Order: sequence, then structure tokens, then C-alpha cells
Amino acid sequence: MQDTPRRGATSRVHAARACATLGPVRSHRAQAKSLGRRALAGWVAASLSLPLVSCTSAPPRSAGEVLSEDRGTLLDEARTAAHRGDRAGARRRYEALLARDPRDDEARTGLARLDAWDGHYTRATATYRDVLSRHPDDDDVRAGLFHVLTWQGLWDEAEAVLDAAPQKQSPTVLACRAKLEHARGDLTAAHRLAERAYETSGGNSELRALARRFSTGYARITTRVLVFPRPMPTLGQVEVEVSQAWRRLVLGVVTEHGGRPSTASGGWAYGATWGGQATWLFGHGFSLGGEAAFGAPARSVPTLRLRVHGTAPVRPWLTSGLSYTYRRYTGGIETHGASPTLGVVIGDELRLDATYWLTHVSVTDPAGASEGRFTHAFLISAGRALLPWLALRAGYAHGAEAERFPAAFQILDLVTDAVYVGADLWPYDFLRVMPLYNLTFRGPPGAERAALHTFEIGALVRW
Repeated sequence: MQDTPRRGATSRVHAARACATLGPVRSHRAQAKSLGRRALAGWVAASLSLPLVSCTSAPPRSAGEVLSEDRGTLLDEARTAAHRGDRAGARRRYEALLARDPRDDEARTGLARLDAWDGHYTRATATYRDVLSRHPDDDDVRAGLFHVLTWQGLWDEAEAVLDAAPQKQSPTVLACRAKLEHARGDLTAAHRLAERAYETSGGNSELRALARRFSTGYARITTRVLVFPRPMPTLGQVEVEVSQAWRRLVLGVVTEHGGRPSTASGGWAYGATWGGQATWLFGHGFSLGGEAAFGAPARSVPTLRLRVHGTAPVRPWLTSGLSYTYRRYTGGIETHGASPTLGVVIGDELRLDATYWLTHVSVTDPAGASEGRFTHAFLISAGRALLPWLALRAGYAHGAEAERFPAAFQILDLVTDAVYVGADLWPYDFLRVMPLYNLTFRGPPGAERAALHTFEIGALVRW
């Protein structure tokens, strides 16, 4: 496994776009009088179900289909089509309603939502503003405009939309405020506003999930078993981490214990690391942090590890990161490593990441003579949300060992090819379970490689 941010840690860097995709937070009924409610009904469910639409479902009917003459029936059909992923069918029905009555603002709001889904942000923004000018009390239309503006990175305009709301303490407006503060990096304010939105809603389940997701702290425990070829024994490890945020500052402590390989000949030793970390969130994807850890005992881990890392957005769908890592081992071995990272978000469900490591290894013998050389590695990974409570992830790594606390010989003498598959399960909104399997083939360059099987299970509780 490579020196990526720990998979169990809660990702806060890219939360701005993720939190903006939740859509309206109130339930929608066919009898609702609010214009936005019927047009936006099922928005959350639709956004989550789009990737699950069966490829065997019936294709959308042609443009020559006979549409219902009843307005209510046509609106229901449009919402159902959007929910099933048939955006073209939904659009035809909304356009038919507008052809019959150009003043039908409910149909106009439905078209604005479809335009937002399809990435036509300018047109969606103009439509939302037009409808909102006639219905300023409609919080769902206001929330739709807020989300489209945030997707374009227009945060000041999005805040102005909330400032103009007649009912600033409504659950929908408070939820949007929470998303705005979370995007700005103020985790404490975001959590407080989300909790208030949930309380004023009378128990809305979507707002409860939002408040849980905008947590300010978490505790994580991860256990793993490493199965080596014989005669190397099977080794076990456990890792514990606790993190807490105070507004923009996130502090954490982490410790890891267990058996680790210590020599290329198959020896192993117990190793333990103790560390702390701090990250400052500037907002909108920018962050800067540092970590420090020491090994005791350190026969199979670095005696000291220091790391500085930062993130920055390039586009709303493209993020970047850069880190520097220093390690010191017994025996006069030191490493200096740099690793850039790029992340691509496709839609709301798929994320691709690529990381490259370049490490300089310096070895100083007892006589004071030193020798240095470079090693490198790369990792590509993908993650996809399948259900509100399930996401899958997988990755492939190649190159020198570059995991968080490798033994010196793993960096100097081994070449690795590794694949992993894992899942993120949310059985409860406060609990995350993370099973993972990693298959690694490693050995000296040009020699036969041995297979290593790693089985891991992690649990994270947030508050």
C-alpha cells in the first residue's frame, strides 16, 4: 500500500462540490402548493439513482408520442422520467406544458433543474432567477438557484441569494447556509447550522444525514492481517486515529502498532508509531497541513517521519495536491520524497485519482561515506458511489515501496505491483465501515516476486 492519505480518514478537501449536490432538503408531495416542490420532487433520489438505472429499461418514447392533456398527470410523468434518468422524456413534458401555458412557472422550474443536471448552468441560473423574482417565498426555487451558483464557483452570488430570503431561519435556507460554511472551511459553523436546520424541520431525515455528514470530529480504528508466503509468519496490525475540528483548524492524533517485515531475508519485528497532525482549511478546496510521527520501537519503522501537504482546486471537477515527506531510519538512512496528486470528479458519483512519488534515498555508512539514489512509484485509483450507503473503490500501484511507514529495505531493495479493492459502508449516518483487500507482488528487481495478501477492516464513528 502506498503513502496516500489514510483511506479511513474523512475527506474534507473536496466536500464543497459534494455538499452542493444534495439539492432541496424538504420532502415533496403532489399536493404541495410551492412551485419548486413539485418540480424538484425526487431530486435527491434521482441524483443517486441515475447510475443504477437498468440498461434493460424501456427506451424513451419518440417525440411523436401522445402526451396527456391533464397538467397534473404530465407533471407527474415529467418527475417520474427525471427520476428514472430519462431526462429527454422529462424535458419533452415540461416543454409541452410551457407550450400550452408559457406562464407555468412550475414547468419552468423543472426545466431549470434539468438544465442544471445537464451542465447548462447559465440557462438554469437565468430561469431560476426569473421564477424567483415572481415567487420570492419559494425556498425550494431559491435552493435550486443557490446550488447552480455554487457549482459554478460563484460563492458570493450564492450567499446573496440566501441573504435575500424572506425567511432566513427556514430549514432549507439554514441547510444552504451550512453548505456554504462547509465549503468555506468552517466546519464548526457548518455543523451548527445543519443541526439547527434539522431541529427546525421537525425531524427531516435528509437534514439529519446532512448534520451527521458535516461532522466536526471522528474516531477510527483499523485492523489488518498480512499473509506472507511461508515460512514468513502472518502478521497483524492495528491503527487508531482521533480527529477534531475547531472552525477551520483540524487536529488529530494517530498511533499504529503491529508486526512488520524488517529484513529482506524474511525477518520481522514489532513496530509502533506515534504521531500528530494539523490541517488548516482555507476554504473552497484549499488546505495546508503537517504531520509528525516517531517510531518506538523502530526496528521495522522509521524513527522519525515528517510530512507537509497541501491541496488546491484547478477546476470545479479537477483538484490537485502536493506533499513532501522526510523519513529517518536507524543505520544512517534518510529519505526525502515529493508526491503530486490529481483528482477528477465525473458527475456526482465517480472520482479518479492519480499520485506519483519521487523519493531520494541517502545511505551513510559508519565511516561517513554516503550514497544516494532515486526511487519512484505511482498509484491510480477510482471510487464510485452506488447507493446512499455504499461506495466502491479500487486502485493499482507500481514502483518502490512507499507506504506510510515502510522499513528501509522496502524502499531500497523491492519493486511492488499491487491492486486493492474496498468498500465504504454506512449502516448508520454516524458509522462508516471500510473493508479492503490488497494483493501485492513484490521482490528485488529482476527476481521472482512473492505474493502478499492484506485483509483490512476499519470502522469510523463521527460526531
